[in-house]
Amino acid sequence: MANDPCDSHTKGDGSWWAKDARGIELCRVCEKCERRKLARYRPDVLTDPNYWADEPIDEEVTMTLPSDLRAMLDASGVPWRLEQGGWHVKVFVNGRFVAILPNNGTRSSADNPGRAHLNVRAAIKRAIRTKGASQ
Repeated sequence: MANDPCDSHTKGDGSWWAKDARGIELCRVCEKCERRKLARYRPDVLTDPNYWADEPIDEEVTMTLPSDLRAMLDASGVPWRLEQGGWHVKVFVNGRFVAILPNNGTRSSADNPGRAHLNVRAAIKRAIRTKGASQ
C-alpha cells in the first residue's frame, strides 16, 4: 500500500484521533481505515478503562485555571465545570462550552494576562450574563 493517504492523516483532512478506553490518543483514523488501524490493538484496550499495561500510564494532567477566573466562576452562582482536552482545559458554564485555555497555569495569571486569558475572561462573563439562556 505505497502512498496510502490513510498512513499520513493530518488535522483538517477529515480524520480524527481514535482513543483507547482511557481516552488516550492512539492514532489518526478516517471512515476507510478506522477498523484496520484499530485491529492492531488488543480489544480490551479499546473497551476496558482498567486494561493491563506493562508500562506506567501518565496520570491525567491536573487541570488548572487561573485564580481570578476560578473566583469569577465561583462567585457567579452558575454551575460550571472543567474538562481536560488534550493540552487544554475546556470551560463549561451552565452546561455550555464557553472557552478553551492552555493548561499551563504559569503563562497566564491575573497579574500578567495573556490573550487567551483575556478571551476566556470575556467568554465567562458573557456566559454568566446569559445564564438564563437555554443550554
